Amino acid sequence: MAGRSGLKIWLLYWSIFWTQRQHSLGYNLPEMLKQPLKVLNDQFDDRCRHLSEEEQQRFAGNFNFLEKSQLELEELQQLLSNNSGIHSPLKRRLWLSLYWQLRRSHRLDNDNMLLLDFALNLRRLQTDPEWNSSQLQNMLQSLPKALQILVRSRWLCLEHDRDLMYLMTAGALQLGANSRCCMWQLALGTEPSSHGWLRLENLCDAQDVWYFNMLQQLESGVYLMQREPNSNSSNYCSRLGSGYYKEVAGAEAKDVEKDCHWQLNDCSGLPSLLQRFYGV
Repeated sequence: MAGRSGLKIWLLYWSIFWTQRQHSLGYNLPEMLKQPLKVLNDQFDDRCRHLSEEEQQRFAGNFNFLEKSQLELEELQQLLSNNSGIHSPLKRRLWLSLYWQLRRSHRLDNDNMLLLDFALNLRRLQTDPEWNSSQLQNMLQSLPKALQILVRSRWLCLEHDRDLMYLMTAGALQLGANSRCCMWQLALGTEPSSHGWLRLENLCDAQDVWYFNMLQQLESGVYLMQREPNSNSSNYCSRLGSGYYKEVAGAEAKDVEKDCHWQLNDCSGLPSLLQRFYGV
């Protein structure tokens, strides 16, 4: 009982201190996070730069995101992510706090779109000086394996799930990943992924593109490759080493025959291997 009373008193003192600190600086951060995104975009960096590192850590760690509605959570993820154009350390801490609160409360278990947005924004941090920090690496390790591959891979290879053939330019298939033309790069725009569709561009020909739906993959474990980002586009399939298109509009990914199942592999180390063994 004494322990609980002591904790309550400590929290009360902390609440009083934090409120006084906020008012002394002329702003209230919790109220700021309730404002429209445009207003917050204009004010956030300027108003948070006066906070010490310790104050930022405490505020981010104690802010309760779970009271927000689903729509507010989606907006906050966009606002606080690296893609929002806001680059304060507090914004990064709040973004990580938002992720872990949703992860630990299992709110992300039933929201693959929000989970995918977190993963793609984490991928955008690959060139950030803090990329190898424990905070970002712990977040990476907490993602499903398929999303980990998307986040950390500079180059990807498309391997047929059954035939072990690699997809090249112009739909050609090759046994083994021994060419630069079997390497694909995830092309991310500045906007969130539309309904889970992602675009792959070939290293040899950037105009040669494939689309796949990551939400579909997270639900079924199956990658389907299409030339257009919509459910009515034909899937690209392989049988006996030959590629062909097959219409399966409306079918569940898990029900599509194995001719059309692909894997995404991390091929980031392939350029150095090709240079070493083939001199290309």
